[in-house]
Amino acid sequence: MYCPHCETPLAKAEIAMDNTYKDVTEEAVTVEFRVKGVEKTSLLAWTTTPWTLPGNVALAVHPDIDYVTVEKTETKSRFILAKERLATVFEKEGAYTVIEEKKGVELVGLEYEPLYEIEKVKAHTGKKWQVLPADFVTTTDGTGIVHTAVIYGEDDYAKSQKEGLPMVPLLNPNGTYNTDAPAFLHGQYIKKAEPLIKEDLEKRSLLFAKEMNTHSYPHCYRCGTALIYNAVSSWFIN
Repeated sequence: MYCPHCETPLAKAEIAMDNTYKDVTEEAVTVEFRVKGVEKTSLLAWTTTPWTLPGNVALAVHPDIDYVTVEKTETKSRFILAKERLATVFEKEGAYTVIEEKKGVELVGLEYEPLYEIEKVKAHTGKKWQVLPADFVTTTDGTGIVHTAVIYGEDDYAKSQKEGLPMVPLLNPNGTYNTDAPAFLHGQYIKKAEPLIKEDLEKRSLLFAKEMNTHSYPHCYRCGTALIYNAVSSWFIN
């Protein structure tokens, strides 16, 4: 974990101290990832950290979980998510019909349109912007589909090393977006940029839902800043 104010990583022992975790209430979002070549069909992924969405390079599903494709009666739009999360996610979405049911393993390899076309990710010749299998996916919350931003999550990073996903950092050391990020985010601090990202996705009809979410989150014991997961190049002395 990394403190964007102190501009340094923290050891796990530092994060494990008594005064680092605080309850935080902030807006989580469910985002539509449009399936490539299939009209009006999207994979739904939920995240409590919308600032990581420009760094998305893959979506993860659990191979053994049951997933459904549903069609909203009113709009005829179709959405893919875990069967177990269907009632919760569509609680306020009106009438729908289940069109198809599959195991997660059958979704692996499905390609989708990126939320943001990062040039260095686009240039990557290996896997990108597709569905991958992952054992860490659960149906405890969200949609049963996990948004994967390689640089900004421990599980994400391990998955990227295994699958050969592109590793493109989008942040400066102080937690502002660098010039590889979408132009409208250049120089913006991550938390201040979240409303801009949500507004942009909403304008493009990619923001499926948003709701307040309370969770326990680690903060820097030195300055009180909320920590982030951030893969940084580091030197170690033997």
